[in-house]
Amino acid sequence: MSRLTLRGGLVGLVGLIGLVGGCGELPAQDDAIGQHSQAISVNAQTALTWVNGWISEVKADATKLEENVYTTDSPALLRVVGTQKAKNRSVCGTLVTQLFQQSLGFTESNFFNSFNKAMDSCTYGKVSGVNKGTNSPNAAQYRYKIENCAGTGVIQFTKRTTIGAIEAGDVLAVTYPESTTNSGHVMIVRSVPVVDSGLPAGPSGSTAYAVEVVDSTETPHGTSTTYADWRGGDTGEGLGHGTFVLYANSSGTIVASRLSPTDPTLFDTTDHPLAVGGLN
Repeated sequence: MSRLTLRGGLVGLVGLIGLVGGCGELPAQDDAIGQHSQAISVNAQTALTWVNGWISEVKADATKLEENVYTTDSPALLRVVGTQKAKNRSVCGTLVTQLFQQSLGFTESNFFNSFNKAMDSCTYGKVSGVNKGTNSPNAAQYRYKIENCAGTGVIQFTKRTTIGAIEAGDVLAVTYPESTTNSGHVMIVRSVPVVDSGLPAGPSGSTAYAVEVVDSTETPHGTSTTYADWRGGDTGEGLGHGTFVLYANSSGTIVASRLSPTDPTLFDTTDHPLAVGGLN
């Protein structure tokens, strides 16, 4: 599909995007670490603009929000249109899926023919009468898709292999292997990673990056005043934006993550595997 090449995300192009001001400054490094010269696809731009519009409309007039809840019951995602109020009923995976459906017109069939349900191969859809696909991928299935099958199926991604390759609009998905109730967490990158030496330390020799994200969550991304979390409405859950923390080594490879700048728990990528992909 057609792609636009932008640097530093969508600043100056999309007025709806509010970017977090980083406490640190990106060092003058090579493309593998500090430069952001990857192309942002038109699809990713469209999806990010749509969800930033939802956020901007609710921030501008709280009375235009019907509900914003973290739930698996009756998923819904609507923006303000005429007398229709903004609405979100989702968990992290259904938010990303609904966002792609609402902003890009992807269908349940598109997802069914793109995501492997069992996460054991890159086979999708119905094969010999057996359903191999899923029309509503969870966080782990998003991560598996981006990590192993990014370029196959109807919906495709470009896998990001370094911190410097991550762009606004990318999908960031983490798997929680230890959990029996939560497969992981999936988010939309809202602005490119920014170095901040004031963030909690990561693995030896790594650099900490603040990454503003859009997601649907039951628990906000920490209590930092520098990186304040925002959720539409007054329940502190559902659709909003917050800050995730990534740690990269000297080669730009992501080696660990933290749910927020104030989360005490650090997970290396062996314990919590993650993948980042740009929607093609």
